[in-house]
Amino acid sequence: MSSLTKKRIDSIQAIRFIAALCVSLFHFGLISPYITGHTIYDVRFFVNLFFCISGFFVIMSTEKIEKRKLFLTRRFIRLIPLYWALTFATFFAAHILPDLLGYVPDFEQLIKSLFCIPFEREANKAASAIRPIVGLGHTLQMEVAFSIVFTVAMRISHKYRAIIASAFAVVFAIIGRVFEFQNVFFRFYLYVNWSSWLFFVLGIICFYIVKEISKKDSISKSLFGIWSAVTVVILVTPQFFWNTIKAYDLSQYVQLVMCLFFVIEVILIDKMGARTPKFIVLLGNAGFSYYLIHYYIVAVAEKFLHIDSFSIKNIIFMAVAIIVSWVIAYVSYFIIENKFGTWLTDKVNKIANK
Repeated sequence: MSSLTKKRIDSIQAIRFIAALCVSLFHFGLISPYITGHTIYDVRFFVNLFFCISGFFVIMSTEKIEKRKLFLTRRFIRLIPLYWALTFATFFAAHILPDLLGYVPDFEQLIKSLFCIPFEREANKAASAIRPIVGLGHTLQMEVAFSIVFTVAMRISHKYRAIIASAFAVVFAIIGRVFEFQNVFFRFYLYVNWSSWLFFVLGIICFYIVKEISKKDSISKSLFGIWSAVTVVILVTPQFFWNTIKAYDLSQYVQLVMCLFFVIEVILIDKMGARTPKFIVLLGNAGFSYYLIHYYIVAVAEKFLHIDSFSIKNIIFMAVAIIVSWVIAYVSYFIIENKFGTWLTDKVNKIANK
């Protein structure tokens, strides 16, 4: 078995693919009313998977101390260009077609959106929400916040970066869980998203568990079988107690355990030699682009095709909308995240090395 840091884990891309696809399904009026509020597998569960994966990759990608230098720059190059492009496009489109967003953003909101400063605004499906102009960009704002916290942790100590970053995140989660803030900035980053910090920490924990397992020459099939069986139980059982979990507001805590077992199970499958289909890896690579882009395709499809009831025709329309979203997302990933991102990273590296 090769070292964790020397072997790309393709199965992680499968998690990205599953998470992105499931989030998009929740945005179709055809499906959402039948699953939202009726299962522990809500849209937040799949968004939390993204945060968990981010925590995993952030700690893995900085194992070597030399990776510390341009970490935050590389993260911004990965996250910001597509988000900014969509923000500008949505801002101008909203002024040309006011019904597109349900409101017309002003210049101040544009600046706040670009620099991840939360603000309240009108929304299509709610009276108000703390959302940037690109609605789904609220998760990117949390990614940026965690990246900054992690950078601070590395500046304090690269060796103990995981412990320091996790300590910050846990403190933020506790504060957000205990106190309700009126200030929009603190309300968003602490109160509204208190549990998101814990899922970043969960990703770090997953990394060290898998790293420890990877030190062995092979994984015992019996151990793998036991872990797999427990994982199935962990993933299925909460649904039978969903009403109780919901009544006591325990869903985020239960989802932490579910994500832990699920992510490690998927990685263990990879370590056991199973191959993730190449097309799943490709789509998983484009998962971030798909996450940000698909909502526009869904909105257009629902507006003009009226996909709001179960029928063979609407299911086909929904499938086509999903396929079109993935195609556009992959093109976006290839051009913006891959080609442009690589070019920009090379330029930054040359400047930094002068």
